[in-house]
Amino acid sequence: MSVETPDKAWPPDPNSLFEKLFESSPDAVLVTDQTGLILQANAQAESIFGYARQELVGQTVELVIPERFHSVHPKHRSTYSSQPRVRAMGAGLELFARRKDGTEIPVDIMLSPLQMAEGQLVLAVVRDVSQKKLAEQALRRSEQQFRSLFEFSPDAIVVTDREGKITEVNTQVEKFFGYPRSELLGQTIEILIPERFRATHPKRRADYAAHSRARTMGAGLDLYGRRKDGSEFPADIMLGPVEGPDGQAVLSVIRDLSAQQEAEEALRRSQQQKDYLEEELEISNQFDEIVGGSSGLKRVLKQVENVAGTDATVLILGETGTGKELIARAVHRLSPRRDSAFVRLNCSAIPSGLLESELFGHEKGAFTGAIAQKIGRLELAHQGTFFLDEVGDLPAELQPKILRALQEKEFERVGGTRTIPVNVRLVAATNRDLAKMVTAGQFRSDLYYRLRVFPPPHRNHSRRNHGNPCWMALAGQCARTRKFYRKVCHSLTGVGVTRPAGGTRSHRRILRIDRYKP
Repeated sequence: MSVETPDKAWPPDPNSLFEKLFESSPDAVLVTDQTGLILQANAQAESIFGYARQELVGQTVELVIPERFHSVHPKHRSTYSSQPRVRAMGAGLELFARRKDGTEIPVDIMLSPLQMAEGQLVLAVVRDVSQKKLAEQALRRSEQQFRSLFEFSPDAIVVTDREGKITEVNTQVEKFFGYPRSELLGQTIEILIPERFRATHPKRRADYAAHSRARTMGAGLDLYGRRKDGSEFPADIMLGPVEGPDGQAVLSVIRDLSAQQEAEEALRRSQQQKDYLEEELEISNQFDEIVGGSSGLKRVLKQVENVAGTDATVLILGETGTGKELIARAVHRLSPRRDSAFVRLNCSAIPSGLLESELFGHEKGAFTGAIAQKIGRLELAHQGTFFLDEVGDLPAELQPKILRALQEKEFERVGGTRTIPVNVRLVAATNRDLAKMVTAGQFRSDLYYRLRVFPPPHRNHSRRNHGNPCWMALAGQCARTRKFYRKVCHSLTGVGVTRPAGGTRSHRRILRIDRYKP
C-alpha cells in the first residue's frame, strides 16, 4: 500500500503565510516606520483609498488622512511612537480617511507595534465603516422617529416591567394624569388607577404577565384613570407585550375619552330633549300669549318682563289652576335662554322613590331595572330653563341635593361618581305656603331663600273672568278664531252665566267640548 503525500509540506513557510494573509485581508493594511513612511500596502488599501500601491509606498501616512487633521497628526504619531501599544478597533474614536479623489470615508483603525530587525514598525489595519455608519444613522433616525411618536402621541403611553413598575412615560401622561415624569418612574401602575380598583388590579396584572397578549382598544370595558388630584376620567386602554432591554415589558396606550363621552352625552341629551319636547307637544296644550286687561294681571306680566332678562331664580305662588306654568313659560320665552329647552318636572306627580332618578338621571346598573343610562330632567334643561312645579312636595332627602345643584352648578347621577356640570335657570312653583312649611320644619330654609330670589305676586286677583290669568291665556288661544272666541266668551260670560268652577284645566275641557258643537 502506498501513501500519497501532499505536494507542499506542512507547516507552510511563515513568511509565505503572512504574505497571503496580508494580501487577502478584507481590511486595508499599511505598514509604516516610526516616521510615518508607508513601507507596504495590500490590495484592499488600493481599493479603499483609490491609490495604486506604488503611489502609496514611500509616502507619509498623512497622504490618506483628511487635510483638516494634517497639522495635528504628526504629534499624535510621535506620541504613539514613544509609547507603542496595541489599539484595538471599536475604541470609540471618530476617525476618517481621505481617498485619492478627495472624498472622505468613516473608518475604524487598529494599531499594533511590530518589532523587526530594521527597528520598530507600525501595523495599521483600516476598516471602511461607511455601511455601518449608514446603518447606525438609519437606526438613530428610526429611534428619533420612534421617540417623537412616543413623546408627541395624542395618547398617553406608559411602559411597565413585569412587576408593574413604570419605566417610561411620554409627555401626554403628564398632561392626562397631572404627575411630573419624575414622580411616576419607579412607581407601580396602580398610582394611575382609581382607588376602588387597586385591591384587585395586581392579580389582573399577574394574570396578564402569565398570559401576555395584545388587547386592542374598543374592547367594551368600562375603564377609568385617576389623576394626581384624585379626580377620575373615562379611558380606553390598549395593552401589548414588548421586549425591552431588561426583559419583557408591557406597553399601555391610554386614550382619554372625556371629550368623546361628553359629545355622546350631549348627543343623547339632545335626543332626549327632542323626545321630551315632542311628548310635551302631544300631552300639553301650550299657549302662545297671555292677554288681559286687569291691573293684577298687568302687574304680574310687568314683573315677568322685568325678571325674564336676568338669570334670577323665580318662585311662582298661586292656587291650583291659576296658570303658574303659563307664567313660567312666559319667563322662559322672554329670557336669553328662549332658544334652549324648557323642561318641567312636577314633584307631586312622580313617586318619591323615582323622583331622584327623574331629576338627576341614573347610570346603568345603579339599581334593579336600570338597564341603561338615563339623563335626568335637570341635565336635559342644560343651557335652558328648568321648571320645578309643586316644589313644596319635594321630599326632604332631595332638598339638599337640588340646593347643591343650584349653588355649585353640578351634580352626580344616581349610581354615578362623575360630577356633571349644569347651567340652568330655575323657575319653581307651588300652591303651598312654603314659609309656613319652613317654620314647621317641613322645608329647608336655605332652599326656600335660594328659590325666593324673585317671587312674582301671582295670585287669583279677581273672580271676574278677565282678571284670572288662566282665563286670559285661554282667551289668547281662542283669539286665533274670532268666531269661536266670541262663541266661547258668550257661553262663559253671558247674562246669568257664572264662570265655571276650576282652573285652567276645567276651562280647557269646556273649550274642547264646545269646539265641536254646531
